[in-house]
Amino acid sequence: MNDESPKLQPGQPGVEGPAKLKCFAINEHPCELVPAPPERAWMDAYSNRHPYRCLPLSIANSHGWLVLMPIPIEVEWTGLTSMESLTVRALKPMPDGRPLEHFARSNFGHGIVTFHTDYIFQTPPGWDLLCTGPFNSPKDNCYPLTGIIETDWLPYPFTMNWRIMKPGKVVFEEGEAFCFIFPIPKQSLIDTQPEIHRLRDETELHRQHEQFRTSRQDFLDKMAAGDEGAKKQGWQRYYFTGKHPDGTRVEGHMNKLRLKDPVDLRRPADQAPSMAADLGGLKLKPAAAAKPDFSLLLQGAATGTAKPAPRAQPIAVASPSSVAGERRWLEGSALDYIDNKQSILNVAGRSRLKDGILVPSPHTRRIASPEEAAEYGLVCVENMLSAQECTYLSDVFHRHKDMLYSAKDNDPFWNNRFVWLHDILKVEPEAAELMAAASHDAREAVASFYKLTAPIYSDILQIVQWPVGMSMPPHADQANPNGSPHGMAYRDFGGITYLNDDYEGGELYLTALDVVIKPKRGMFLGFTAGFHHEHAVLKVTSGNTRLTMPTFYTFDRSHANPLLHPDAAEAVRARLQG
Repeated sequence: MNDESPKLQPGQPGVEGPAKLKCFAINEHPCELVPAPPERAWMDAYSNRHPYRCLPLSIANSHGWLVLMPIPIEVEWTGLTSMESLTVRALKPMPDGRPLEHFARSNFGHGIVTFHTDYIFQTPPGWDLLCTGPFNSPKDNCYPLTGIIETDWLPYPFTMNWRIMKPGKVVFEEGEAFCFIFPIPKQSLIDTQPEIHRLRDETELHRQHEQFRTSRQDFLDKMAAGDEGAKKQGWQRYYFTGKHPDGTRVEGHMNKLRLKDPVDLRRPADQAPSMAADLGGLKLKPAAAAKPDFSLLLQGAATGTAKPAPRAQPIAVASPSSVAGERRWLEGSALDYIDNKQSILNVAGRSRLKDGILVPSPHTRRIASPEEAAEYGLVCVENMLSAQECTYLSDVFHRHKDMLYSAKDNDPFWNNRFVWLHDILKVEPEAAELMAAASHDAREAVASFYKLTAPIYSDILQIVQWPVGMSMPPHADQANPNGSPHGMAYRDFGGITYLNDDYEGGELYLTALDVVIKPKRGMFLGFTAGFHHEHAVLKVTSGNTRLTMPTFYTFDRSHANPLLHPDAAEAVRARLQG
């Protein structure tokens, strides 16, 4: 997944691989662990949010993960040195019923309160863990004690400690961060040798510094003189935008840091561990996925010989991507870290939905860009279709509502909701050609994003309508929550191209990730078909009918749509006959 932060390269002295952070929960209800946000209350208090202009401050704010208080507690210190001089009181019961002293207590005297994080943290060889309080978040009369822990071998937990500065009471609120962690490479500091140089001896650096100094002074002089242009500009953004005063851009500049949410990989004790992480290192040579010959499709439509792709009865089979010993993507793919099994995060996400309306949690995040989507293992391509193409396909759909598929006998939810590609091909072949071309481009985007080494095939392609009042409950595209056989268990990925956005509601909500995505006209969104990307369509509350063009992808060639993959027609025929 896309990470905006620079990466240390494997092979660097003392560093083994990326800084994967494993968090082993000691109990069934550990403290919540979340990415640190860039915002701070004291920074928000400025009327013009002036502190956020300091990019190093904002980056530091979000430079790790926070462990949150499960309940509010009150800490009182008398000012003496004994352990008994500090008292910890719970302001509400612990959520799992355990005694308060199992989480927070006086352990060292001298006004120090000790918190248990509920985790054993592990990092790869050569990586330590820095543990402190949240950066740039001062707390009255209380100071976090910082530690660096060798978590590349430590088999037991460490504690987070705060020191009360003077006698009195301090309250830690429920949900407040009491611990801030991030991995650091240990060897890099050991090998670092500070060197002192004279600035004017480094010609290019001296030139750049003088250029900045002159530009800065000129700007300040204009501000002091009341220059309207300078006042409108407000402040120089060279560092914030990663540019030198002469306009030269700095490669690799980072102006925001969005860290990944923890993924809950815990399983019931009676279930065997997933084999996903233990698949062999075999790299398959990429096979050429055939692009549909659109001209042949159009010839078939013109001569009346184009036939609808036969739709077989659903067959519940294991997804080919899960076959042990066969690896279908390169190392470093997001698929290495995605576990498609159902988890408590899915259950929690489903509970936030009431009749198609989302009741957000404090951590629900709205995604607004392809970069943010990539952090969650989602493929997002803006303008997969142009505005003109979206309008054209929308008009085609509305012109041919007489071709809406009747699904009342097998699934009333979909009755009179969609038109098949092969039906559009009969009446408006140019529109079918555009749909097929977009499906091909979307399939290539999925294969590229997930670094696939085996071809994938589209099984269906439709245009679907979502009238005002319509929603769809949470679902995965290849599995049922109750474990019953799924009719399309062969699907490995799903994808949606959005044809309009002139409506309210209709967002996509991903339960396990607690993420909301507002569709944009022309946008393509791709995702895995298991529970990691389980999703719901929120209720369309007003505006026009929501129109989408969904498709699904499979490694199984025998489920390919022959209209989109003529080369796979024989495999499909064999499956149907078999």
